[in-house]
Amino acid sequence: MRYFSMFSGIGGFEKGIGDMGECVGYSEIDKYAEAIYRYHYPEHIGNEIQIRRLTPLEAERLQAFPDCWTKYGLFDDGIKEISDTQRYNCLGNAVTTSVIKEIIQRF
Repeated sequence: MRYFSMFSGIGGFEKGIGDMGECVGYSEIDKYAEAIYRYHYPEHIGNEIQIRRLTPLEAERLQAFPDCWTKYGLFDDGIKEISDTQRYNCLGNAVTTSVIKEIIQRF
């Protein structure tokens, strides 16, 4: 069995699978977890896959919101642009609109 180790962490999946498969790639964004992973699995070095962060626009689309839905907010002193950090926070706390629509349509 060949597998790709997403969110590799410190290698828990590999520890569990043992010699039953071949890792064809791995990805980890935490530098300390990756350092531990690379220490225990040096044979996987060179198979790293870099995963990038979603843009706020991509996160909005993933949650089925219209483009730029979280870009601006109305504050006491007027309309202001929202920082990317806060946009990610808002989207992370949101529900996926298409899921809610589907649930409502079934009832």
